[in-house]
Amino acid sequence: MQTITKLFILLATTIATVQAHPGHDHASETSAVFHLFFYGALVVLALAATVAFRSKKSKGE
Repeated sequence: MQTITKLFILLATTIATVQAHPGHDHASETSAVFHLFFYGALVVLALAATVAFRSKKSKGE
């Protein structure tokens, strides 16, 4: 469980860093599309890590 918590903290830190990055144009369509894919990828990674962690835990490894 600690691994998942650390992963989410890392993801939150990454999101905060990207949001605070100077010169980031939130008004442009390209930026909006980039954010959509970026956050989508983060969600998929988080879900994959959670599923992998749970399946590993249930197998007793």
